[in-house]
This record gives sequence, structure tokens and C-alpha cells, in this order.
Amino acid sequence: AKLPYVEQVSVERSLPNKVVITVVECKALAYIELGEEAWTIDHNCKILGKATEEEKGDLIPIVGVRPGTLMIGERLLTEDGDDTLVGYIATVLYQIQERGLASGVKKLDFTDPNHISFYYTDKYTVELGDAGKCEYKFGMLLSALAQLKVGDVGVIDLSSGSSARFRPN
Repeated sequence: AKLPYVEQVSVERSLPNKVVITVVECKALAYIELGEEAWTIDHNCKILGKATEEEKGDLIPIVGVRPGTLMIGERLLTEDGDDTLVGYIATVLYQIQERGLASGVKKLDFTDPNHISFYYTDKYTVELGDAGKCEYKFGMLLSALAQLKVGDVGVIDLSSGSSARFRPN
């Protein structure tokens, strides 16, 4: 709790008389609201602290999740203790971060766990569907984005898990 931004620490002894400490820092990627307060989380759903209004502009809002008690440095807990949902949020956030999509994602919607969606670059609604094949779905998303034209606006439906479909608005 005192060092929530520390993701990983390793200590190695280097002979004859040296100790090497390596610290990997986590980064706030999204925020979730509890009452009137917004709380930052990383790609593993670890609570990092309260978000300022300025920070919120650079982070992805997560809606449709009712958080329980939030403890800085601990993993997100939902009001009903649904760890499966938290795991799926973490998987989606990880894919967004690893694939370089974070700056374009405007909102993650987990209102219905079987129909997860997010808004990308104010042009696309991306429908992920359920938690299955998340990594594969993000691979399909990158492929679909590469094939879309500059003026295209609409829905990228990845919910089948086997193909990407684009429905123009």
C-alpha cells in the first residue's frame, strides 16, 4: 500500500560485493468510479490511488462495474466478489496496453459481462462479446483496423471469436 506503483522488484547478488536491485514500475491505465471518487488501476487491476480530474483525461474509464471496498496496492474487488469479471477486465486492459491501443480507447463497458464493448478513437465501437479468446480477438481487431479506410465509422464485431465483422454507421 505504501508503494502501489511498484509492480515487481528483484534483488540479485553480484559477486564479489555488489547487490543489484531492479524495480519495475506499473502505470495507471484506467480508472473506475466509486461514488464521487475515481480510482486509478493498472493492467492487472491493482488499485493505485485516487485519480485527479487531470489524470482522468489520460486514462480509460471503466463503466458497468460496481466496485467493493478499494484498497490501494490491492487488486480490484467488485461489490459481489466476482473475481472472474476482474480477471476479464485485467485481460482486456493487458491486451489494450500490450498492443498499443490505450491512447485510442475512450471507454470500456462491462455492463453486461457477455457483451463487453469499448469505444476506439471516436470512430469505432468494438464489441468483444464474452471473455473467451480475448487475445485472439485483439489480434483480429488489429487486422480489421489495418483494413479499414480513413472515413470508415461503425461497429467492429469480434464477439463470435472466429471472425471480425464491420458494420458501418
